[in-house]
Amino acid sequence: MDVLFLCGVFAKENEVEVIAQAKKSVEFSANQMQLKLIRGLKEAANTQVISAPFIGHYPNQSRSLYFFGFAVPQHLCKYVLFNNVWGIRNLSRARALKKAVRGFALDGNGGKCWTSPGKSWKSMSIPA
Repeated sequence: MDVLFLCGVFAKENEVEVIAQAKKSVEFSANQMQLKLIRGLKEAANTQVISAPFIGHYPNQSRSLYFFGFAVPQHLCKYVLFNNVWGIRNLSRARALKKAVRGFALDGNGGKCWTSPGKSWKSMSIPA
């Protein structure tokens, strides 16, 4: 069974970039919780992680108008790209995550599950 975990995590390798782009303090507690959830899921099943990182919005909390990923490579998750402007960033994040979930669902394997922090497990039956 393949598991898809949708979240807002960023890898430890990218913490310096997150801090550099932030105009205000960065909350690391949600990130730490998600890192622990990912570790547990990866021990239990084949897990793919897709993230729209919880970075502050532009212009008040971040210097980034768009999120294109990070310069430092990592192997924890796949980041989605989104517009980080206050007021439209949540719509942009949702659209990018929907595209990523669609790609996961249609990749050809049968038994799949997806989860997100605070949500229950969902089963997807994809005909072959």
